[in-house]
Amino acid sequence: APSADRAPKCVFIDLGAADGNTFHKFLGDGYTNVQNCPSGGAWEAYLVEANPWFGPSLRALQDKYPGKVHVFSSTAAFMCAATASFYLDSHNHEHNYWGSSMSFNHPDAVRGGHKKVTVPTVNVIQMIRENTVQSDSVILKMDIEGAEWDIVPCLASSPFATLVDSFY
Repeated sequence: APSADRAPKCVFIDLGAADGNTFHKFLGDGYTNVQNCPSGGAWEAYLVEANPWFGPSLRALQDKYPGKVHVFSSTAAFMCAATASFYLDSHNHEHNYWGSSMSFNHPDAVRGGHKKVTVPTVNVIQMIRENTVQSDSVILKMDIEGAEWDIVPCLASSPFATLVDSFY
């Protein structure tokens, strides 16, 4: 965990970051007024996305904001660290491939012919515990095509749930 005496900041944790579109929404004050973040507008972002197609876009953001944006590309958010099968939506280009899912039965996984990749998972609770302190303003955005049903109950029963200030 970070030192409790470090300066507080906004911490944006984006689970299902796609190509960074919701990170741009965060920077554009879509979740909070970034200028009002603690310590004079200090912020940091953790972008987690299982779909490997978005890796280049996310890495470009990490390069643009070194030390502030941390990318977990080709990595699924889950309640433990392991590996998982992830099925790619190859049809919904106009909706940024929003149907990619860990669920074999997701309609877009079925329509896409079950294009499967195996990706590592990141433990969301551990990510929160290791990267935030109580004085931070933590914004957790979770759009992970059904895996929320597994993560939210675990997070809610965790002592680290109190570190999250806003949940989307």
